[in-house]
Amino acid sequence: MAFVERCGKGWRGHWLLADGCHRGSRSGFATKWEAKHFADAREVAERAAAAEVNESGAVEEQVVTVGTWWERWFPVQDLAPATLEAYVQQYRHHIAPRFGDVPVGQVTGLDLAGFSRDLRGRGLAPSSVTVVMSVLRDLLGDAAAEGVIAAAPKMPGRGRTRHAPVSVRPGRVLDLETLLRVCARLPGQFALMVVVGVFTGMRWGEVCAMRCVFLHLPGTDAAAGEGAAAWYEVNARVGAVHEDVHAHRYFGPPKGGCGRVVDLPPFLAELLTRHIQSVDGRELLFVNRREEPIRHSDWLYRWHAACEGDTGRAGGGDGALLPGARFHDLRHTHTTMLAELGVPETLRDDRLGHHQPGVRSIYTHTTPAMRAAMIAELEARWTQMVARAGVDVERLFTGRGRGQAAVQGGGGAGTSHARCGRETAVG
Repeated sequence: MAFVERCGKGWRGHWLLADGCHRGSRSGFATKWEAKHFADAREVAERAAAAEVNESGAVEEQVVTVGTWWERWFPVQDLAPATLEAYVQQYRHHIAPRFGDVPVGQVTGLDLAGFSRDLRGRGLAPSSVTVVMSVLRDLLGDAAAEGVIAAAPKMPGRGRTRHAPVSVRPGRVLDLETLLRVCARLPGQFALMVVVGVFTGMRWGEVCAMRCVFLHLPGTDAAAGEGAAAWYEVNARVGAVHEDVHAHRYFGPPKGGCGRVVDLPPFLAELLTRHIQSVDGRELLFVNRREEPIRHSDWLYRWHAACEGDTGRAGGGDGALLPGARFHDLRHTHTTMLAELGVPETLRDDRLGHHQPGVRSIYTHTTPAMRAAMIAELEARWTQMVARAGVDVERLFTGRGRGQAAVQGGGGAGTSHARCGRETAVG
């Protein structure tokens, strides 16, 4: 692959010769762009010369199409199973019909711009178009890095556009008292999952993957988090449940790939202790009837019924409370609550598993005093929340639905054919 380097006050370009072993070079270019443009052009010319039929009757170089390059490229990708599945789906449904038989070197930036426009014209959501184009970007970028093409074509969306930028669905802060009334409509373990989410900021997959072995409660472990009487470890290897397009669930790393420790306020530690006792100390805290991680669609069935007051479904009630709310809104609510309580930004990022930008990540650290103050504030907020909501907390988590499994419609999650992968489970 052609490259450039500094040469005195100018630039020098290097390119691969037709024999594939040696490089040519030329210096004296005023700018980096001029040197790179010249080197790319020379390398393309060398490849064209090598592909021509010579006097001895050599066979012309075989053309590499997007389809043949995909067959070489995809098997060596080291990505999460859900990401690999998404790549396959996008390639089969969108990329292969358009570019499968096109030589890799003939795909231009204009072709990609037109392809992106056509995807939007067919009704694909902006986020789906972004995923499709990201697969093409990686596919063609690696082709350039491996020398299959001289350079990857320019991806669309980085210059002029008639379309206003489309943002993802904005987050939402949920009213805590209303949220507790929603919990009263849910089975016991679902209600506890909601409280865990809003008072820890953990993601859905992280809450769904909670295990006794990573839960450190007062009196059960000699170790302690910094300034915390109880804490939960989001494990870097199996700290989240993931679900692919076939509803197959498996354990894997949390988003970002890094684990973290989440301090628990005393009330939440007590609720989790009671829950563990009620389920006879099984490994997973929240399961369906087969004692597998809860399927996301099963959760949504109960959650939407409770939020929207759907009396036709189990868990519904009279009147909508939080229509359109998502589990991820609990994470937004928790973050906003920490800001209201004056929790330092460094501790907020640490608790949520976010990487701190800039020098703040180098010079600012959490302290036991910070963590202790945060836990005290969260405990006080819970007390206020319960008093204002007027909900019987004892009945909420220990009354109806305690230990119930996730149910979808009349069949329940027990009818699900999806089994959670056990190869990554830890005892």
